[in-house]
Amino acid sequence: MKVLLIAYHFPPANTVGVQRTLRFSRSLTEQGCQVHVLTVEPEYYPARAEESWQAIPARVTVHRTRAWQPLLTAHRVVRSVVRPSLWQRLRRLRAWGRFLFTAPDPQVGWWPFACLVGLGLICRTGMDVLYTTSPPHSAHLIGWTLQRLTGRPWVADFRDAWTTNPLWRARDSSPLRQRWERKLEHAVLRAANRVITNTETLKETFLCLYPNLPPDKLVPLMNGFDRADFAVPLPPQDEDRFTLVYAGTINLSPDPAYPPVYRLDPFLGALGELTVARPELQRRLRVVLLGPLAQGGEAELAALVENCGVAALVEYRGQTSHAEAVRHLLRADALLLVHYDGPGGEAWVPAKTFEYLATGKPILALLPPRGDLYRLLRDQPQVFLASNQPTAIRPALERLLQQADRLPLCCDRRLGYWERKRQGEQFYRILVEVCSRESA
Repeated sequence: MKVLLIAYHFPPANTVGVQRTLRFSRSLTEQGCQVHVLTVEPEYYPARAEESWQAIPARVTVHRTRAWQPLLTAHRVVRSVVRPSLWQRLRRLRAWGRFLFTAPDPQVGWWPFACLVGLGLICRTGMDVLYTTSPPHSAHLIGWTLQRLTGRPWVADFRDAWTTNPLWRARDSSPLRQRWERKLEHAVLRAANRVITNTETLKETFLCLYPNLPPDKLVPLMNGFDRADFAVPLPPQDEDRFTLVYAGTINLSPDPAYPPVYRLDPFLGALGELTVARPELQRRLRVVLLGPLAQGGEAELAALVENCGVAALVEYRGQTSHAEAVRHLLRADALLLVHYDGPGGEAWVPAKTFEYLATGKPILALLPPRGDLYRLLRDQPQVFLASNQPTAIRPALERLLQQADRLPLCCDRRLGYWERKRQGEQFYRILVEVCSRESA
């Protein structure tokens, strides 16, 4: 079977979404498939992990294309000819520019290049099936176009929600943009031969939004972890201090309209209150933050940490490679997971959740008592659950510090179900089924 995987993010891109596509490509080659990956040149990735080049399977053929960045180009042209005072008054024109050039996302400029190269690949090699993965959701527009042009069966994988994603409305709240993207989303869901969702709730959400979709068309397939990444135990980062590690995006937006996703303010505030009541924690505790900063920079993070009174405890290590992040998780005493408490959050299960569980370490999970993530974690003995409010965080953090040393490394019997190797085999069976249905 010849498979064309269409993914904007692929090594050396330093994003968590790379891991799912990489594992699927590896599983397909292990099943004897001929795998081609269509992606962009590395220069379009804002963050790269050069060591991840080695993770690409030798039998996978990677095709890279250029991409047009229309909004950036238009922004530079207009700013070069328009006075700054006038630029500030052109808000309506700028809003139309975002609508025209970033729907459904800023990566949409990849569409013409990917379609041209993808069409040539299909004509030359006779691909049996197409696969697209999002975000960015413009990848599905490429799959839709190539399916219409060639008639090849197509599987669309949603690693995250599209129009129900809480960050979607924050990007552009105009009703026209929202209606347009809902139409695009519906067109993708109707046209794809099979739709993979990363949670059961996302599947149910799609069926609720678009009742005409046949339920058996949508297949939930959660994220997972690679056992080989966690095979070698590492010594603690610091024998004298209890190390709590957070891995993921950190949101520092001062805009109250921006959804409070990836916010660490409540945790840092509760930590500050606890260290005032228990000054010895200033010497005993350390919090390590890994990941990119969203809607802010290191100066804003430093100010937040200073205002909470925890500057001596918190270390920001920046965005690391996936391999380095895993090493930090393995050397931690406990891990911090922060989840969004708002519309759309119930269908959101961060990919890092499964890697957290694979370490067997205690986890302080700050999330609402509902949704797929809550149902996944509520029965885990090493997970300390609390809402993301300072009044709830402080007692949960105290319980963690009291009990963490007495908790054995947890090895949940369900971990095997979340291994990416097993999920890759499920993915292979989905592609085989789609191809067999189309050829029947």
